Amino acid sequence: MTSISKHIFLLSLLFIFSLQGFSSFAAVEGKGRGSRPDRPVKQATLPLFPPVKEQMEEVHRNDSLFGLLVSKVTNPTLSLFIPQEGVKLKSAVIICPGGGYHTLLMEREGSQVAERFAREGVAAFLLKYRLPGEETGVTDPLAPLKDAQRAIRMVRENADAWGIDPSKVGIMGFSAGGHLAATLGVHYNTGMERPDFLILVNPVISFDSETGHSGLRSILLGENESEELV
Repeated sequence: MTSISKHIFLLSLLFIFSLQGFSSFAAVEGKGRGSRPDRPVKQATLPLFPPVKEQMEEVHRNDSLFGLLVSKVTNPTLSLFIPQEGVKLKSAVIICPGGGYHTLLMEREGSQVAERFAREGVAAFLLKYRLPGEETGVTDPLAPLKDAQRAIRMVRENADAWGIDPSKVGIMGFSAGGHLAATLGVHYNTGMERPDFLILVNPVISFDSETGHSGLRSILLGENESEELV
């Protein structure tokens, strides 16, 4: 392992371990354990697209280790965690939880991370993206990517209202969410959709048969995947 690789590995470990210290905000103004003073945080959840009728109801359950887990997502949303004090033109990060494209770790890899960023003066946006599945009717394997594209456009379109620097908008993802974030980093239609930075935490970074995640690939692309789509 090179010296640079060691530093990257150690920084990744420090970041992941720091997640264990995150606290949850039960209200708009939370009491965190961060090193900086608490900042009032504006929270809201917005639909990414006009809601459609669900074929199967979205499933929420609480896990003793991971917190809130959400599956069967048909209608994507973007939850806002925007500091109300401090820097006027804030940088912003869109957060994509992991879960293998069949579940979303909305708390441990979502709201807890967003709240920590907000306490540090960074506007954070938690993306609840669609999860492909026959039972939900979400059969488009590009649905999560389209949700990420829409999310970053929404953040930039509302940059003035939310006090955000539109040239400092990035995306972060864990595991399958890391795959989604990395996919957006190379598959965007316009400059409005291009992230200014990527934060990839234990990402699924390839669909190559030797290094990829075959189960995740099958869930996202279906059993009749084409070589072009892979």
